[in-house]
Amino acid sequence: MHAVADMLTAAAEAVLAPSSTSATGTASIPEPISPIHPTPTWSHPHPHPGPPGWPEGITFDTIGHLGHVTAWVVFGIYALTLLAFLFSTVRKPLPSKLLSLLLLAVSIVSASAYFSFATGLGSGFLLHSSSGVLHARQVVFGHFLQWAFTTPLLLSILGNLAGLPALQTLLIALSGTATEIFSGIGTAALRGHGHGHGAHGHAHAHHGPAWAWLIFSALPFLYIVYVLLLPGRHSASLRSPGTGRLYTLLALWTINLFAPYPILLILGPYLNILSPKGEFLGYALLDLLTQVVFGFGLLFGLRRHPEAEAVLGEQWVVNGGGYAYEPVAQEESGAVPVAA
Repeated sequence: MHAVADMLTAAAEAVLAPSSTSATGTASIPEPISPIHPTPTWSHPHPHPGPPGWPEGITFDTIGHLGHVTAWVVFGIYALTLLAFLFSTVRKPLPSKLLSLLLLAVSIVSASAYFSFATGLGSGFLLHSSSGVLHARQVVFGHFLQWAFTTPLLLSILGNLAGLPALQTLLIALSGTATEIFSGIGTAALRGHGHGHGAHGHAHAHHGPAWAWLIFSALPFLYIVYVLLLPGRHSASLRSPGTGRLYTLLALWTINLFAPYPILLILGPYLNILSPKGEFLGYALLDLLTQVVFGFGLLFGLRRHPEAEAVLGEQWVVNGGGYAYEPVAQEESGAVPVAA
């Protein structure tokens, strides 16, 4: 009896032992499969794309796949536009290249910006809470860097087209840069700070400074509107009737399309009414209208009104150092001045 019991015990241990599949057909119990965590809707397949230290259980609101596809499409449009502006620049004589060169610079900056957006660069997250749920909103901060270059370039085009004094053109260009920088600072001031873990975390942000910076950004924009509508139109009409009509059309086009930018900014990161995807698509459409359509409209208008072209002076285009002032003649060495 003891021998039979020993045989049964050995058989049971052989069946229940966690061993690999043997030649006799006995298989081990497989290890449990770890659950697969879903990847958030973001460009990078990482379960927690936010900065280290943020609580778990955050809902990430991003531009999504459509936003990245849009960035690639817009980049392609800017690349083709860049070639068209380059062709226009090469064909013109050197003193008449100024406006085409400025358009070319705008397309280079924007093409570079949208390439960075398409490859997942130039964005960050703003943490906020809604109905007790933590949200991390993706904000493409690279837009503000892009506009800090393209806005003064566009305003310089209008200033030179109108024939404004160089100082006034410089002032509206600097005002455009200040507008974009202040807007970017205000958006960055919306950054919240998360506390707690899991679903019990919360976020808070001091929105007062953000709204203050947004108001600051409106002040230089009002100066831009004043210069474009009053001194700019008057100066352009003095050049020629065709120049006045072309300038008025482009200035009104620019002002009317600059106005929706702060509206999208307020509805997006400030009030969280508009989704990041909708905000990004809106900015992409406005960029194409204010830069690409504006540029081709300017080139078409210059073909109809060649007198509207901004012509550079000799000090800008003469090789060997064209001087704005006549150089002082140097006395020959050893020459003795003759008394009168």
